[in-house]
Amino acid sequence: MNPAAVAPEASLVRQLVTPEGVALPIALGSTGDRIAAFLADLLIMAAALVVLTIAVALVGAAIGSKSGEVIIVIWLAGFFVLRSLYFTLFELGPRAATPGKRFMRLRVVARDGGRLGAEAILVRNALREIEVFLPFTLLAASGAVGEPVDGVL
Repeated sequence: MNPAAVAPEASLVRQLVTPEGVALPIALGSTGDRIAAFLADLLIMAAALVVLTIAVALVGAAIGSKSGEVIIVIWLAGFFVLRSLYFTLFELGPRAATPGKRFMRLRVVARDGGRLGAEAILVRNALREIEVFLPFTLLAASGAVGEPVDGVL
């Protein structure tokens, strides 16, 4: 069955009234579609992170760096830039959607059906950093951070 032919659930449909007085039905994305789009974007970001890791390792080997700390700092900076700019740049673009959102036929819109402004997109993505990436970063680091040092936490 064609997913586009399936009628959206009634609670996911909103009426948008244009300045000319025409009521247009707007279908909101379901929770499943939003999760699938986010997971697709995470897979794309993971692939980009693998490429970044290989590039940083090759550069480190080429310059003969004895200290892995510089390589790790460069990798962490690249990962931060990737996860910070990925969503923002795609949502600011002409399609107002990341590749995952385009795959799921979603886009980012304001309540009136128009484009979100740059300020709203920046705030939206700053909150994503706080709500999603920061907790996962803390969970990933909890094994090293939670260890007592000389009996003191």
